[in-house]
Amino acid sequence: MTDYEVGNQSVGATLAQTELAIDELAKLHASFWEKVDHLEWVPGIAESYHADNMNNLANSGWDTMVETFGDFIPEHIRAQRDRFLAAIPALQAERMSAPITLCHGDFRMENLLYGIQPEHHPVAVIDWQGPLKARGMFDVALFLGQSTRVEVRQSQEKQMLDRYLDGLVKRGVSGLSFDDLWKDYQSCMLYDWVYTAVVAGTLDSTNEASFAWMSQMIARQVAASDDLDVFSLLG
Repeated sequence: MTDYEVGNQSVGATLAQTELAIDELAKLHASFWEKVDHLEWVPGIAESYHADNMNNLANSGWDTMVETFGDFIPEHIRAQRDRFLAAIPALQAERMSAPITLCHGDFRMENLLYGIQPEHHPVAVIDWQGPLKARGMFDVALFLGQSTRVEVRQSQEKQMLDRYLDGLVKRGVSGLSFDDLWKDYQSCMLYDWVYTAVVAGTLDSTNEASFAWMSQMIARQVAASDDLDVFSLLG
């Protein structure tokens, strides 16, 4: 698959790339919708070794994230540190409430290969080392909030959620409304600060390429958090 185009997280996903990503998530999630009991080897996003690791790493990584990427994190978000970190277990539990499905767990641009030839698949997903049982919106919000270009998300995020819902319904999923998805989307976007703190606070950002994509990931997460007023969900 060397002739596919690798997604570039620094540049961000275009509308066309985002649409393909959302379509792929609808296929994946619908296939396992409320059918994950047999996946005993896959951890849940809550009450699992994965949940404990993410909680611990987010707590240890937050301050390093702020120190390293302070130019991208405004004070009003830094001020949410203690309230957010204390809320992580509850946010994980929300992600684990029905309906749950199989999630990729790290669904971002650099894990997507886009077809550029007629014989190619439109998009291929790689790096399946961290699948999760969780609400499907976890994958969706992570991509829209951290990989899609800010201006694309701002103008198209409701259309993308509609597209995702349509993709689920076409594959037999029922009982969801757009309002349900929208509330879940906001809550998932808040939870994605866990992922942000873990990545930007514990992984190596000393080389130019990693700093570039991590800083853009944070900038997009900040913009989405402000647009959706996600920290108001902490009460």
